[in-house]
Amino acid sequence: MYLQKIRIERFKSIYDPLTIDFEEVNGFWRINGPVGAGKTTIGEAIIFGLFGDVRGKNNSALISWGEKNACVEVWCTSRGHSIYIKRVISQSSASPTYVEIDGDEMVATNKRDIQHQLAEEYYDISRITMELLCIISFNGFKSLATLNTQDSKQFLDQVFGFYILSNYVDRCKNERTLVRNSMNEKNSQIYAITSQINKIEQISEMARIEGDLNKVTADIVEKDAQIKQCNNKIFEINTRYGKEIGELNQKLAEIKALGTNKAKEIKFIEQGKCPTCGAPIDQSQLEIKKREKEALLEQYAMIDKQIKDRRTEQNNEVALVNTDLVMYNSERDELNKQKTRLIEQEKRAKINKGEITKLKKDLKDENKELDTLKADEQQWNELIDILSSDIRNKIMSSFIPLLNTNIGYYTSQLQLPYIVVFDDNFKCSVNLQGFNQPISISSLSTGQLKIVDISIILGVLKTIMSSSNFNVCLLDELLSNMDADLRQLICKVLKENIRDNQTIFIISHTEFEDKNFDGVINTKLIYRDNIHRSSKFEITKFTTPIL
Repeated sequence: MYLQKIRIERFKSIYDPLTIDFEEVNGFWRINGPVGAGKTTIGEAIIFGLFGDVRGKNNSALISWGEKNACVEVWCTSRGHSIYIKRVISQSSASPTYVEIDGDEMVATNKRDIQHQLAEEYYDISRITMELLCIISFNGFKSLATLNTQDSKQFLDQVFGFYILSNYVDRCKNERTLVRNSMNEKNSQIYAITSQINKIEQISEMARIEGDLNKVTADIVEKDAQIKQCNNKIFEINTRYGKEIGELNQKLAEIKALGTNKAKEIKFIEQGKCPTCGAPIDQSQLEIKKREKEALLEQYAMIDKQIKDRRTEQNNEVALVNTDLVMYNSERDELNKQKTRLIEQEKRAKINKGEITKLKKDLKDENKELDTLKADEQQWNELIDILSSDIRNKIMSSFIPLLNTNIGYYTSQLQLPYIVVFDDNFKCSVNLQGFNQPISISSLSTGQLKIVDISIILGVLKTIMSSSNFNVCLLDELLSNMDADLRQLICKVLKENIRDNQTIFIISHTEFEDKNFDGVINTKLIYRDNIHRSSKFEITKFTTPIL
C-alpha cells in the first residue's frame, strides 16, 4: 500500500481543505501544534479514507462542528492498481462512496460491498496493521517485552498479519464442523436404515411359518384323492344296500298285496252268506285262510326286519367312511389354510427382500458417502495442523531472525546496554551487554522498560514497513518523557533509516530542533466564529517551502 495524496475537508477540526502530497512530503517530519489542533486527525483521516470509519467513533462525530458534511479523498497504489477513493459523511442524507480503479469507476450495490471488494481484491495490507502502522501511539501498545501468551498471539495476528492465517484456520475449522455435522447426519441415516432392515427381518422372522409349499400342495392333492375315495365308497355302499333293500321292499310289497287279498277273503267267508245271492258260504276254508294270513304277516315282519337291519348296516358302514371323510376334509382345510399362509408369506418375503435389497443399497451408498466425509475430515485436520503449526512456525522462523536483527540494530544505534531477543514463540528475553545470562524484565525500571519497548517498536516497524511497502507512519507522543540526548539520538536513527519513498511524522508536544527533520507541519487553532475553532496548517519543507 503506497499513499500518494490525501485531501481532507470539514473533518473534525480540519474545516478548510487540506491536501498533503506524500510524494512531496516525504522523509522525516514533525507535526507541531496545541491539543485539538488536528495533528492525529491526519492519521484518522487516512484510516477513514481507506476503510470508511474510524474505530471507536461514530461517523457523524467526524464532521466538523457546525457543518453538515465532511469529505476525505485518498489517492494510492496497491497490488499494481491505481486507486482513488472519495468518501462523504452527511448529517441529513446518504453518505456516498466513490471509487475508481485504474481510472474506471467501481460498481457495487452498496458501500459494504465496495469496502469488501477493496479489502479482498485490492488492498495488500490489513486494516488492523494499517491502523497500528499509521498512528503508532506509545500508549496504544502494551509493553512488548512483557506480553503474555494471549497478548503475543493477538499482537502477531494483528501486526504481522497472522490474523489472516488464523482466520483461514477458523474457516477451515468451520468447514470441518460442517463436515462433522454432515457425518452426524449420515450416521443418523445409517442407523435409521440399519434399524429399518433389522425391523423388517425381525417381523419377517416372527411371521414366518414352517412348511414347504410344494409339499403342502402335494398333501392337498392326496387329501382330495382320499376324500374322493371315501365318497366313492359311500356311493358303493349306498348303491349295494339300496339294491338289496329295494328287492326286499319289492317282496314286502308283494306280501302286503297278498295279505290284503287274504284279509278280503277272510272277511268274505266270515259274512256267512253271499251278499249278492244270499247263498251260504263254505266256512271250511276260513281257518286255512287265517293261517295263510298269519304266515304272510310273519313273512312281512321278517322281511321288514331284514330291511331295517340292512339300513342299520348301511348307516354303520357309511358312518365309518364318513368318519374318515370328515377327518380328511378337516385336514384338507388346514392344508389349504397353510397353503394360503405360505403363499402370502412368499409374497411378503419377496416384497421384504426387495425392500431390504433397496435399503442395503441405500446403506452402502450412505456408508460410501460417510467414508468420503471421513476422508474430508482427515484432510481438514491435516490442513489445520499444517496451518496452525507448520506454516506458522515456518513464518515465525523466517521473520523472527529479521525482527531480532532489526531490534539489535536499534539497540546498538541507541547505544543501549541491552541485547533484546525474541524466541520462535515471540517470548522476549533481555541480556546485559557482555553477559549471556538473561536479566528479569520485571527488574527494569519504568524508563528502562520504555527504552527497551521503543527499540522493539522500531524494530517491528522496520520489519513490517520493509515487507508491506506502506509509506506513511505517525509516531504519536512516542518520544515524550525522554531526555533531550535520547530523543536526539532516536530522531537521528529514524532519519537515517527512512527509505526514499517513506514518510515518518513525529507528533509531540516536546520541542525538537529543526535540523533533525526534513520538514515540519505547523498547525494552530483559529476562531471561525465565537464558538468554533478550526485547524490551520502550514507545510514547510526545509529545503523548499510548500504553501
